[in-house]
Amino acid sequence: NRGANLTIFSGGSNLADITRTSNNIVRDSLADGIAANGQFTLVENNQVFNLGVFGNLSSPFAGLRGSGIFRNNLVYNTEVGLLLTGSATGNTIFNSIQAGMWVGGMGTIAENTIYSNPVGILTRDLGGNGTTDDNLLLTGNLVYGNATGVRVEGVSARLVNNTIYQSTGNAIVGSQPIGLHVENNILSVDTGFAISVPNGSPTWSGDYNAFQIRSTGGIASLATVNFNDLTAWSFAQGTDRNSFVADPQFLDFDGPDNVLGFSGGNFGADDNFRVADSSPTIDRGNPATFFGREPIPNGNRIDLGAYGNTALATSAAPELIQILSPNGLEKLEEGQSVTLRFQSAGLAPERIVAQLSSSNATSQDWSAGAAYRLVGSNNNTTANIDVSGVSNPPPLPLFQSYATTTSSVVGDSL
Repeated sequence: NRGANLTIFSGGSNLADITRTSNNIVRDSLADGIAANGQFTLVENNQVFNLGVFGNLSSPFAGLRGSGIFRNNLVYNTEVGLLLTGSATGNTIFNSIQAGMWVGGMGTIAENTIYSNPVGILTRDLGGNGTTDDNLLLTGNLVYGNATGVRVEGVSARLVNNTIYQSTGNAIVGSQPIGLHVENNILSVDTGFAISVPNGSPTWSGDYNAFQIRSTGGIASLATVNFNDLTAWSFAQGTDRNSFVADPQFLDFDGPDNVLGFSGGNFGADDNFRVADSSPTIDRGNPATFFGREPIPNGNRIDLGAYGNTALATSAAPELIQILSPNGLEKLEEGQSVTLRFQSAGLAPERIVAQLSSSNATSQDWSAGAAYRLVGSNNNTTANIDVSGVSNPPPLPLFQSYATTTSSVVGDSL
């Protein structure tokens, strides 16, 4: 049977027309678990497990499949846990035969927990779904105990604020990737590499990552060149100038039972990858990244890893001053003037909650606010903007980038 136990379709064109399937249990079957087709189909709070093997590696059975929105589902003991061209948030997936999650289209993969699979997250184009640009975002995911953490094949991907922990194998693998952006992550490896690109020459960018090398592993491997030293990697690639090597101080990564991930009757629910309050990963993310979901005090700066900008982030010191630059890797000459940049928290009676532009513009400590709009489009101008009447104005690029509504109705909102 190549069909699915549950198939839902949506011909809707907006959230008001959404089709939902929730709170189902699908188990013990030789077919896909739940298939959801259509941008406005929602699959949430379901349990799917113990599905058979189709035997076709290019078209495997999947616990969940489709182009919909997949949220807060539990999937295990399947060929592929979740095979999608849509978005996935808050799912727990483990013990799959091929991959925990196979992403074949543009979308956001956020705050999922994926462990004990041959590949945690596989990004591979499923027949021309448009992942050749950088619209695929992997953020806030906890990926651990897999043979390979995240594998990017022939597409571009942005990995931001993930925690990837490897007992063996590599954390991030790029196979002929078009582009990779790696930022605000915790990458912990034992004998493998945090980043490995065995073939291809991707457009590369990244910074503000924490690397933990627990044994004989290394920072990165590009084709036949290995980088075991972060400074050498940074100067060679021009990236990771604000990254560092340290122990993240996970609270109890393998739980009280000392068993990591899935093992027999142990489903890994007690594994704890939150960090201690002395962790060097606290308040070390890109200063321009939004941090407003973290509990107060939060240092006015996002934490690294999967719990950054979440309610589970570890609280920061109530009063804090951080030097942002110079950070130790600059090459300076005697007598050269240098700008000292710093940020503080808890020292003034007022607290910055967020600094957001209305569009996709970022500058200094300002974040793009486009993701927080309901509708509208981003626009840019090169015109000089007169800000002489603005007290303490934001940087000029924020005025040169703006949002407009896509509606023709007067008074319609963004």
